[in-house]
Amino acid sequence: MRKLIFLIFAGLIWCNIGFAKTFFYSCIHEDQFQMIFKVDDRLKKIIHVSSYNTTAKKKYTVNEEYQVLEWGGDYVWITYTNDDGSRGLSYFDFKENLYLQSTINPSSSLLDYMYQSRSHNCFVSSN
Repeated sequence: MRKLIFLIFAGLIWCNIGFAKTFFYSCIHEDQFQMIFKVDDRLKKIIHVSSYNTTAKKKYTVNEEYQVLEWGGDYVWITYTNDDGSRGLSYFDFKENLYLQSTINPSSSLLDYMYQSRSHNCFVSSN
């Protein structure tokens, strides 16, 4: 009986590991600004690894873990704080391959920069 329980338990653990995945998710905005995220489905974590400005040909190493608000089957809501104090709320849609990003900067003196909303097309870049 103990062997049977152990086999069932080991099988459940193995199945859980088999379906959890970690992958890199690349997202690009229409202005050609690219962001790369590391998504860990098992630990429910998203890390903004790097960004690349194709116009200025400049790479930014970020390595910032985002705070997950909600993790659904095909979507994730996250929040973050930028270096300038602005706060953001973002939505990853893994089914439709979209990253929607909204940033609020109450300390900005320019009205155009008080609120920004951006949409990015995304794809899984590696496993």
